[in-house]
Amino acid sequence: MRNLKVLGVMALMGLGAVAGVFGARTYERSQCAMRAESAAQQAESTSDALRRGAEQWAQSLARNEGEAILRSFVAGLAPVVLAGRESSVDVAGASLLRLEGVRGVTILQADGKVRYASDAKLTVSDAGSDQTRWALTATDFMARDGLRAGVTEMSMPVTDRGTVLAIVWLAYDSDHSREQFRPELLSSRQTVEPARP
Repeated sequence: MRNLKVLGVMALMGLGAVAGVFGARTYERSQCAMRAESAAQQAESTSDALRRGAEQWAQSLARNEGEAILRSFVAGLAPVVLAGRESSVDVAGASLLRLEGVRGVTILQADGKVRYASDAKLTVSDAGSDQTRWALTATDFMARDGLRAGVTEMSMPVTDRGTVLAIVWLAYDSDHSREQFRPELLSSRQTVEPARP
């Protein structure tokens, strides 16, 4: 009987040890699962922040590219305007339209008279008069969101010794350029399958 009690106690101790090991493993697994979930949330948060930062960077580069195009064009246009060569102004405006991302160009005299317009409808429509009024306020480079989504309107005067000779309005497709500057994994042309758990 005594042996039976000892055996019973040993059996209970063995079951207790097994239960303790099983309980410890269960606890360890739950802790691992919580740490993994926390790490996944942190990774998603970091990924979102990186994605937002990359989008802002791409947008900034696209807008700067449009500004650089306009500034270069205005610098090259000044001698043409000073010389009074109307046909050269037309050629310059048409050439600017050939650049990727440029969607529209209007060259105005300081009094608002149109010297060149890539879209003649804008010279007689309400959108054209709004665009013209806005462009004529430019004392230096300025930009605003255009009427069409993803298009940035820019305006800048052509000056000579402080005198405004002309004003250039440019419609620039910043969405198109942003696609070029966007990191490949964030490109809208690239589809990335989400990781499966």
